[in-house]
Amino acid sequence: MTYFFFNNATLRPVFSSSRYLCLLLVSILNLVSDLAFAQSINSQPPDLPPSLGEMQVTPKYIPTNQEAWITATVTIKPEFKAETVLLQQLDSNAQNAVATLANFNDLGEKGDFKAGDGVYTARAKFNLKNPTDLFLGASGSFQNSKNNQISSLPVLIRAKANISLSGPWAVVENNQLTFRDSNGWDLPVVQPPLKESAPSFTLERAIVSPDQSHGATIGSLWAVLPPSIDKSLVGRQFRYQDATGTLWSKTLKDINREFFLSNSSVLISEDGGRVLLIDVGEDNNAPALSVYSAAGEVLLTEKLALYAIEEAQIASNGRYVLLKGLPKTPTADVIKLIVINVDNPLQRWQPSYHGAVVTSERIEENALGGFSIWLNGHKKFSFPQ
Repeated sequence: MTYFFFNNATLRPVFSSSRYLCLLLVSILNLVSDLAFAQSINSQPPDLPPSLGEMQVTPKYIPTNQEAWITATVTIKPEFKAETVLLQQLDSNAQNAVATLANFNDLGEKGDFKAGDGVYTARAKFNLKNPTDLFLGASGSFQNSKNNQISSLPVLIRAKANISLSGPWAVVENNQLTFRDSNGWDLPVVQPPLKESAPSFTLERAIVSPDQSHGATIGSLWAVLPPSIDKSLVGRQFRYQDATGTLWSKTLKDINREFFLSNSSVLISEDGGRVLLIDVGEDNNAPALSVYSAAGEVLLTEKLALYAIEEAQIASNGRYVLLKGLPKTPTADVIKLIVINVDNPLQRWQPSYHGAVVTSERIEENALGGFSIWLNGHKKFSFPQ
């Protein structure tokens, strides 16, 4: 709808021709100004920039000393017309582009699955001699955006020795879990039915393991009721799967407990072999930690001595978990860390920090299975000592 703005004028007798002409000229100028303003507000581009979404790269691990292709996709909202979208290699700080690797397209060619679906695809070839980390990003220019250049978040890919490129690889696009083959084509995911009391499942979130061999979904289970009655929530479910279908699932029957819908509620080890789940009660009460094997075997489960969890990590080999949060009896400026050996839960480290600001934590492992804890860039604890 077009809105025009006019100045209200009061009609009154004109006692001189010169005054009449001046008033007429002012009215014309006001009308022209108002029409120009109305045209300008209707021709302005949208305030919001286009969203590239999260760039998906397949695979995220490539071999050294042989030719390897990666497939990258980004999703662009249909109301924005992309002029150019580039796949770029970033510097070691993942900030500035150092090389353009390929152009994205939505034409159904060069690895793009379907023309005109808003999912843009690019393919790039690597032949790296030594193991290394590379950061990739997407950058695009758009006709209908004030912010002409829009970039995606950087994605890390790693070149390693003895990596297989057989696939298929799990990816999440538009919040949907799917799998790709070695050519970047989407594969249908077989979903054998799960034996649950409520067959209706609503997907709320999907993630993939760092090696892209497995995927996981979290959603709600609903009872099937007569059409005259609304469906009833009966639980929440986690599903772990590969390209063959669901491998195992966990269902929370207590509807007052749920998985955090955040990046720290479900974590998968780098090889896909272990899964960390954290569920909480109503109002973040009594968080519970569970670690499962890839086959669904319970390796560790316990209620946590924390009132709220701010961060959770699982080590790349799945042996250790790290949690940061507030103790059950919180006092001012207290941060508690809990590091647990999954294979020996009695072996743990639980420091508390009073008045200290801990902004970053990470687990660093060695080939023998030992680990170190780094806080704010400094090594604070190692096992064995």
